[in-house]
Order: sequence, then C-alpha cells, then structure tokens
Amino acid sequence: MKLNKKEISDYVQNFLKEDKSNKDITSKYFIDKKQKARASFLTEENIVLAGNNIVLYIFQKYCKNFKLISKLEDGKIIKKNKKFLVLEGNARNILSIERTALNLLQHLSGISTLTSKFFKKINSSKTI
Repeated sequence: MKLNKKEISDYVQNFLKEDKSNKDITSKYFIDKKQKARASFLTEENIVLAGNNIVLYIFQKYCKNFKLISKLEDGKIIKKNKKFLVLEGNARNILSIERTALNLLQHLSGISTLTSKFFKKINSSKTI
C-alpha cells in the first residue's frame, strides 16, 4: 500500500498533535527563538532503516531554515551506533519535532528489521 501526500500530511499532523509538539514549554523558556542546532540520529542496535523520508518531510514542513547534512536511504542495513540522519535548523523546531520523528523511525525501522529477519529465516528454508 502506498500513501499519497495528503494521507502522509494528515498522519503527520495527527502524530504531531498527539505528541503535543507545539507545546514544548522547556524549549520556549530556555532556548532563544533564533538559536540554530544540529541533530544527529544514531542507531541503538543493528536495523533495517525505514521512515527516513517521512521524517525529512516533517522537518521540511515544520522546521525553519531546515538543512539536510547527510542521510542514508531507507532499506539500508545500519550497524549499531551509526549515524543515519544529520540535519540543521531552528533549535526550538528541531526539539519540538524530534520525539515524533524518533517514534516514527523506531516503529517503522522495527517493522522493517523484523520483516528482514523473517525473510532470512524463510528464505533459508524449503518454504515456497
């Protein structure tokens, strides 16, 4: 199943609303509204990456002066403790979005990683 841009946009808005990303009180009080930041996303275990493009869409739409520094493609096997996404932008925006982004990446990469493990098991058997 492939989602169209409207469906992705609707899901993203719901995810951000659920995470209350626009109510990041800590960032509003302690981080200057013009402060820039660099965010590096790292793996905590070996994974098959999924969701990077959706996360980039979120940052492009909701992060002021967003700049992509580096990115690995979805479907790649990423080793533990490796960077797979680095970006720069407004610090408040990055901090307000990062929880939603991480939740999506963890969920989608978890599914792709588990699917890969099942595929390897089935592929090595005589199952047709």
